[in-house]
Formats: sequence, structure tokens, C-alpha cells
Amino acid sequence: MTHHVHVAGAGAAGTALARGLLRNDPELWIVGEVACRTRDRAQQRCELLSGGDPLAFEEMASPDRAPAPGPALLLVSVPDRVIGEASAALARRPWPPGSLALHLSGAVEVDALAPLGAAGLALGGVHGL
Repeated sequence: MTHHVHVAGAGAAGTALARGLLRNDPELWIVGEVACRTRDRAQQRCELLSGGDPLAFEEMASPDRAPAPGPALLLVSVPDRVIGEASAALARRPWPPGSLALHLSGAVEVDALAPLGAAGLALGGVHGL
């Protein structure tokens, strides 16, 4: 079974982590949605990831987005100061049961993702130091 990895805020850290997952086990992970401030930037990141659906962040957070099939991994790799705001926006859309949201900050507590937890996602944090 493959799982979608979605990257919200696909800067250097989020893109690198997604690339690592894909390289480590391409049978398990496929790129889903990749969101940046602009769709053009997301397209550049999708090219680095050799796949994915490039979106502006607002598109990824739209309540009208259909959930990916099966559990998803959501990497919330936005700047620390907006993790809570991004989490609240992303919680408005449907996510498949069994999904997990991780933020990549070493300085922000996992409870910044609380809105996603309330939407049914498991929560965690990972920092690549």
C-alpha cells in the first residue's frame, strides 16, 4: 500500500524530508499535494520531487479539496511563527482517517497543530538537526 505525502510550505526542509521519504521507500510513499505561497513555486518543488500536485497554500487549505485515498502524511513546513495559523487553515479541509500531521520546527510545541488534531489527524514534530 502506498501513502501520500503532502507538503504544506515546501521550502528547503519540507522538500528535503519528502525527497528522503521517497528515496528511502518509493514503494511506500508517493508525492501528493505540494503547496507554497504561489503555484509557480510549488511547481518548481514538484519538479525537484519528480511528481506531485502543485498548489498555492490557499488551494491546499480549501474545504472543497477532496481527501487523498488512504492515510496521508502532512508535513507542515511553514515558518514557525505561522504554524498555528497554517494548522487552522489546513484543518478546514477533509483528511483521510489515519492521517498524520508533522511540523518541522525545533522551537514550536506540537500543540500548535491542535486544529489538525481536532480534525482527526495524529500529531507530531520532527526536526532534522
